[in-house]
Amino acid sequence: MAGIVGSAVVQEVVSGGFSLMRNNHEEMASQRHLIERLKWAHLELEFALERTQRMPMIEVSLLKVRMMIKLAFEESRDLLYKQQTLRANLEGGTEQGVTTLAPSLPNRIMHAVKPFFGTEKGSISGSCVRRFEMFAHKTDKFVRDVESGCSLAPYRSDVLSFAAGVAGVAYTS
Repeated sequence: MAGIVGSAVVQEVVSGGFSLMRNNHEEMASQRHLIERLKWAHLELEFALERTQRMPMIEVSLLKVRMMIKLAFEESRDLLYKQQTLRANLEGGTEQGVTTLAPSLPNRIMHAVKPFFGTEKGSISGSCVRRFEMFAHKTDKFVRDVESGCSLAPYRSDVLSFAAGVAGVAYTS
């Protein structure tokens, strides 16, 4: 009877350990996917800022939206930089600001096993990435609004005079 109970307990412990390792492995893969999504959102924000950089904007609302996009771009840049330095520190075997000259055997074992039993320090959440993706999604409309308000302005009188000429009406600006 005691052997059956003991084997059941061991089976539960082993099953729980493997489940924890699988979940943490999926979480690490998920972190790579989240970082990739964050990079794409960052590129879209950068494109919108570069595209509208030299376009004249006189509407205050467009200026406010551009400022919000710029702040989101800077936040995503800082977050990506933080993730790159953190990953480089973890791969290099050092924590931020802490260097080890001769790691002991228990520290090396702990460092090797740590990814399987806990979330990484400084991981990105899905809601954080969705926030930057929301900003990136809104940049398309912002660029269209800026282009429609700016790019056609010098040609409006020419277009109106052409349309008036086609209609047979004299147009004076």
